[in-house]
Amino acid sequence: MFEQEVRWPTAARWLLYGTIVVLMLPVVRVARRPGGIGILIGTAIVVAVLGVFLEIFTTLRIRIDAESLTVGFGPFQERVPRRSIVECAPSTYRWQEWGGIGFRLRREGRLYNVVGDGGLCVRLRLANGQLLLFSSSDPRAVCRALSTDVQSAG
Repeated sequence: MFEQEVRWPTAARWLLYGTIVVLMLPVVRVARRPGGIGILIGTAIVVAVLGVFLEIFTTLRIRIDAESLTVGFGPFQERVPRRSIVECAPSTYRWQEWGGIGFRLRREGRLYNVVGDGGLCVRLRLANGQLLLFSSSDPRAVCRALSTDVQSAG
């Protein structure tokens, strides 16, 4: 079994959460007015849900077992049977070309990426011709973990 986590850098996560706090300041001012406590409670609930959601998408998990590769964020994961992987290569990508960070979908394939990965990724070609790219701190290690089945499938 092989596992890897790719996380947003700590500074980027703190910047994101700090921005949320700063955006909350006007709400706190409104809450001081009569009847404003409901607005504060509602906003706090929304911010808490947003915080959990953001925390999920700041860590990409990669898991390889005997049968499959699983990659994704929290409960939003994709399972790919190892036998359907025909090519694995360390690669790079530009997030601007994919339209952002997180999960990106294009006609030719999918990308799972995180802030601060330096553009390093694993590039898979699947038996159906689709591409699957995902951030990795060590793309060569991921490809090595998949290599036995990739070579036998190719």
